Amino acid sequence: MQWPDPATPVLAGRKLNPSTDPATLSAFADDQWNLTPGLFEAHATTTRLNLRSVPAPLRDPVKHYLWQMINRAPARRQQGDLQAQLALSTLPLLLPRLTAFALWLYGHHVGSFGAVTEQHRDSYLSDVVNSETPASTKPSCSSRFDVCGPTESSCPNRCGCPPPLPGVGSDRETCSACGCAAE
Repeated sequence: MQWPDPATPVLAGRKLNPSTDPATLSAFADDQWNLTPGLFEAHATTTRLNLRSVPAPLRDPVKHYLWQMINRAPARRQQGDLQAQLALSTLPLLLPRLTAFALWLYGHHVGSFGAVTEQHRDSYLSDVVNSETPASTKPSCSSRFDVCGPTESSCPNRCGCPPPLPGVGSDRETCSACGCAAE
């Protein structure tokens, strides 16, 4: 997927609730994204992503990653079988993990995801394990952000997961969406 223009709607590739005023949609450049116009359930509450706590040098790459997750078209797993799009209500659960990792990188003077090394990842994991974070929270803090490559063909199961964070990769990555190993 191409990098969106600053004015591109956050929900550009999503069906919108019929009651939505298109003039009120969040744009890629906004630091707070309202995902509620993409929700259709009557019981759904307001769903927003506040990106202000992501360090400025890493904010746009995090936004791009999330934007791709939001707007990626459903992929075909098998002939005629479409995989559902990611539920927008799950993104507020992912953002704190991404933010924690971005804050750690920034605090360790790593100014871009392209500069992340295996040593950085190992140090981050060690810091999470040794932190005073409650044991029940540590698994979500230590989740790796490796996912399948930028095309479906790089995922052996064609799960259609989004590309990795820019510049973050390894020789063999595991897809966080389906657990398959990328080729």
